[in-house]
Amino acid sequence: MEISGSYTFDAPPELVWSLLHDPVAMKQALPGCEYFHLHADGKYHISLAMPSGPFSGGYEGIVTRLGEQSGETITLAITGSGPEVVLAGEGTLTLKGDEEQTLLIYEGAVDVSGQLPSRSPRLTRTTANYMIRSFMEALDRQLSQTTGTLIGNGRSPDADIPVERSTPTIGMDEFLAEIRRDRRVAAAVVLLLLLAALSVVGGVVLVFLSLHWLMRLLAGDN
Repeated sequence: MEISGSYTFDAPPELVWSLLHDPVAMKQALPGCEYFHLHADGKYHISLAMPSGPFSGGYEGIVTRLGEQSGETITLAITGSGPEVVLAGEGTLTLKGDEEQTLLIYEGAVDVSGQLPSRSPRLTRTTANYMIRSFMEALDRQLSQTTGTLIGNGRSPDADIPVERSTPTIGMDEFLAEIRRDRRVAAAVVLLLLLAALSVVGGVVLVFLSLHWLMRLLAGDN
């Protein structure tokens, strides 16, 4: 599965670079992250707990920095596993910007195997994009608070200033819509609609038979 996109932060590259190397910031930004720690082997060991959704459950993973060019690019490898899911992949993060903004470009390839990914590759991609979008927005909030504190330019850390976000990732509404389009979910919806239709038809037939019986009863009385 190929993954690529970009995100624009209202912060200089050195601040973005700093947070990308901060385990505490990474733990706060990753959705459902319970553990993010640099071990003696030089690798980051992480654990995630997804409380809901098609990929709910606990996940363990290892992130390895394969190389980097200071302030510009980071190349990563990731392996992980969870309920009926195993993944492995590599990717590159590239930072471009100036004193006011940073464009983070990400691209890579991930091999995801397991029962659910094999049945619903589209749902797997949608979930991955949702996770990336959530991570970027959480990191953006941290950067907004940092720049608001350090620069003191009068901008509230929570100010809603429109900035172009060039990214193919999706939000919660689209994520839920994709889940609803999953074949198993669609089958369940069709079954429920069929049962509802049968209930309506049964009710109509019952009313018709009751009226027919009543008319014959009245005709017999006469």
